[in-house]
Amino acid sequence: MSISGIGRQIYSYFTPEEPGRLGLVEMLEQDMEGQEPDFVGISVLISKQAAQLREFESWAKEGRWEEFSHQHYDWWMFPIDRRSRGYGGMYTVHENQVKALQRRPRFMDNYKRGVALLLYSWGWHPSRNQLFVNRFDNNLVRLGKVLQSLDLFGEKQLFESAQEFAKQVMDVKHLSGDWTYLRTLIWKLPKD
Repeated sequence: MSISGIGRQIYSYFTPEEPGRLGLVEMLEQDMEGQEPDFVGISVLISKQAAQLREFESWAKEGRWEEFSHQHYDWWMFPIDRRSRGYGGMYTVHENQVKALQRRPRFMDNYKRGVALLLYSWGWHPSRNQLFVNRFDNNLVRLGKVLQSLDLFGEKQLFESAQEFAKQVMDVKHLSGDWTYLRTLIWKLPKD
């Protein structure tokens, strides 16, 4: 292929030929719309999540379930659309970033595997919706973020499983004050 042929191929990749089809540049610009000013970017979030999943896998393989309780990873493993006190908007995702991440099968596979390993670390078998041992550390903040993230990403099956876990291990009817949002998530119907 000639240089000009390669140039045409690259140009057609970056610019749409079909009406209504976005080129790569337009997709990237759209992915960035509505993002937090201090957002780390899609590629950094994906890399950080992949590295964290490798740690999850290591902890699981070695039976070090307590590590899931002692480490900090919620913001990049289970992103939500709310800023963090510690990280600001670095890992905050909104609609366009969620859509961009959903278009990446590896990210979504890693995301679902991370949720499953976290639930498993708490003694919950997510595909069976069954508690095999109660290792829940009562980290309501983490549970709330996972539920919120699953809902945000439209992961109905895992969302419903995490809800069922929460109902079985917690007295959710008596959550009040700051935990009202968690009670709402536990009883919420998942997005279709």
